[in-house]
Amino acid sequence: MSAQRTRGWLSYLTAFGISTIPFVLYAGRLVQDSLSDVPEAYLVWIPLVSYFWIGWQLQRTPETERSYRVAPWFLGLVAAVGLLLGLTLGGTAPTRFNDSALLLWPVWTAMVMWVLYGLPTLAQIWRPLLYLYLVWPPIYIWIIDRLNPHLEAAAYHILNGFSHAVPWLHVLAAPGTYAVDYAGKPILVGVTAACSGSDSILALLVLFPVALLVFEMTWRRKLLMVAAGCGLAFIANILRIMVIFFVAHHWGPYWAFTIVHPLIGPLLFVVLVLLLLSYGGIKPAAASWGVRTVAARRAYMALGASAVFAVVLPLVLNPFGR
Repeated sequence: MSAQRTRGWLSYLTAFGISTIPFVLYAGRLVQDSLSDVPEAYLVWIPLVSYFWIGWQLQRTPETERSYRVAPWFLGLVAAVGLLLGLTLGGTAPTRFNDSALLLWPVWTAMVMWVLYGLPTLAQIWRPLLYLYLVWPPIYIWIIDRLNPHLEAAAYHILNGFSHAVPWLHVLAAPGTYAVDYAGKPILVGVTAACSGSDSILALLVLFPVALLVFEMTWRRKLLMVAAGCGLAFIANILRIMVIFFVAHHWGPYWAFTIVHPLIGPLLFVVLVLLLLSYGGIKPAAASWGVRTVAARRAYMALGASAVFAVVLPLVLNPFGR
């Protein structure tokens, strides 16, 4: 790695640290939720993907378009403002699902990047900044509340039909509860809302905005990719449950729930993502840059649009979340 690129990444890591200072408590809560068995666990990836996306965009920016050489005292001043904002936001422990302070994260990040890298840079990072708004939990909860009932009903219908095709799987009275015969004894298995396929679909929704904006393909292929991804995620999850049933019947609960259950989900998800990327035939979009005046004009337009968006979006989303 060249000295120039190393310096660029070091400066970006500094910007990343300052951008995250006010939201350490909230990031910690996201990490805590990521260890739980709920679909919202995928929210922790959104800031990570967003900041990596920002760094990737900055590395593609010509050296002449960047201005990260700022005085150390000014850098310290920005960090102190971030710390003060963090102490103000962190006066109470963040709630799990609805914390409006997260809506300030993209705005604060835009301000830090503007100070450290210059105004034209905002024209290159407005997409990951808008993507960072998805970290606000009520957006995900809204999607979950509308997806899960339909996914659960479809999953139960398919699994109930599967139970009629094999003699060792029985549907019990409670919805989503099944008995798997093993060595002459039944093993009770519950298929919950998290097992209905929403986990995989929401995980794909974390990745899709980046794939659709960063990579080149027609809008038709983009829409087909989204539809195919959601459909295949549901099908893959049904296959995962059937495999777990099969392993429980032949080899018992230890192999089914201790070995296969935690491994097969991530494995199928990785295979699914690779299939979708292969379908898209995607390659990173080539950077195209004009003269500095054109870049500056675009930056001012992007800044104005982002400012309006940053003001209007929290006003619209906050009552919606409540």
